Amino acid sequence: MKVNSIKPVKYDPQALFVFENNYIYHITLESPNASPKSVISQTTKAKINPHTSPIPAGCNSVIVRLSNTDPKTGINNANRVENEVACMTLARQALAGSVYSHIIPDIYAWQSISEGQGFIMMQFMEGEVPNKALKKMGLDAKSVVFRQMAEILALIQKFEIPKTIESFGGLKVNLDGEAISAEMTLRVGEPSASYGDLIRSLVAGKLEEADNNPVIKGWNENRLRTRLDRFIEFGLPQMLENLKNQRKVLVHSDFSK
Repeated sequence: MKVNSIKPVKYDPQALFVFENNYIYHITLESPNASPKSVISQTTKAKINPHTSPIPAGCNSVIVRLSNTDPKTGINNANRVENEVACMTLARQALAGSVYSHIIPDIYAWQSISEGQGFIMMQFMEGEVPNKALKKMGLDAKSVVFRQMAEILALIQKFEIPKTIESFGGLKVNLDGEAISAEMTLRVGEPSASYGDLIRSLVAGKLEEADNNPVIKGWNENRLRTRLDRFIEFGLPQMLENLKNQRKVLVHSDFSK
């Protein structure tokens, strides 16, 4: 395959985009694929990574997401590419058989950061990001879009997580191509045995970030840190008491704020 053009998506290529989580490019080929083509791993020279599909015949462009490993992004690079691949695969399974089965892009190739530059090559899909499209819509059209979003989210949350995922946290792919529990992309540390432990881990992580922040300085002014520590010791356990036996579900962070 020969490349005709490479265009950055969503950002100015001349800017210092240190805080971009991924550098995303739309790559156009000189001519469409004459036949399906599988992408071989450049690391093994023989392996086709799991959860990938051949680039189909007639394809003339792809999207490539290069992982930005700069520590300033705040991203945990341990298994971030594998986490995205596993989540996309599970989301595709969750939507299979529905009218939304086509909305998860096919993955053509990927590489873990542990093997070099982390990346995902995936299907290019025409479209417009929701926040731009919604600005042009009337109330009736927005209602349709929001209903569709709710239906997609419901299908994802009802999906039965594979038994190979035993903990709460992030995901990665094992040697058999199965999705298994792993570190989260937004938090360094092992996955948690329960949802309550996950919340405790996230709170501890935020306090650690505050301790290392030269502006916040651990939230020690006005005895705020003392009150936070008391809440974590006495208040948080009471709140988590009602969260026992939580079912593991696939979460899309854009729907969790």
